[in-house]
Amino acid sequence: MKSIVFIILFVSASLYSQTESKSNSDKVVESVPISVINEVPIFPGCEYALSKKGRKACLNRKMNEHVLEAFNRDVFDCIEKEKVLNEKTKEYENRCVEIGPGRIIIYLMFKIGVNGLAEDITARASHSVIEKETIRIAKLLPKMEPGRQKGKVVRTGYTLPIVIEK
Repeated sequence: MKSIVFIILFVSASLYSQTESKSNSDKVVESVPISVINEVPIFPGCEYALSKKGRKACLNRKMNEHVLEAFNRDVFDCIEKEKVLNEKTKEYENRCVEIGPGRIIIYLMFKIGVNGLAEDITARASHSVIEKETIRIAKLLPKMEPGRQKGKVVRTGYTLPIVIEK
């Protein structure tokens, strides 16, 4: 009788642990960095690339093309306005403050969601106006085929450094 109870407990525990491990494997991974993902997200126009390396290179190229096309470079001409006294009229006027010549480095960070759209978008730049413009262009990214990790659709973390020569 004791052996029957032991077998029932053992079988019950085994079934429970199998159910637990199955449910754990069904969970969606929160976010996987682009550098380690099994299947890279596919940017529209990159479907032809068959290898992981080729798809990643195409994704990076298309991201850079998107930034170059969509970025409004006029933001550098009037980064902010300051009040300046006009010597002739003796009145204060708003004048634009420009970013001088040189290299501007911006970091755009976002995730390609399980729906293929950019989400959790943040940017780091020397000025908040540049950050806002960078976030604006990230929101314009087209819908992509999401990345996969171990066969499951996952969010993919992506960081795009943007270098602009002014």
